[in-house]
Amino acid sequence: SELRAVNPYCADCGGGAPEWASINLCIMVCIDCSGVHRKLGTHISKVRSISLDKWTFNALQLLLTIGNERSNAVCTCLYVFRDKHMTIYLI
Repeated sequence: SELRAVNPYCADCGGGAPEWASINLCIMVCIDCSGVHRKLGTHISKVRSISLDKWTFNALQLLLTIGNERSNAVCTCLYVFRDKHMTIYLI
């Protein structure tokens, strides 16, 4: 599909053939990284399946337009672990 051509690698780990996406971050991720994003909570990352979930035209256009490369260039996250709690800083 066009989504896979534009985003052939996971935005987080670089693995091939991402099948999941964060609709609010406009990135595609692999199944392992999608689990990490789900644990962050929907207030940070809203994860959807590329093939199993229904997508609006606007959400697809955003994912195609922004995508992994642009999103990663704008948003770099620093994860800090303290006492089994993760704090996320957007830089």
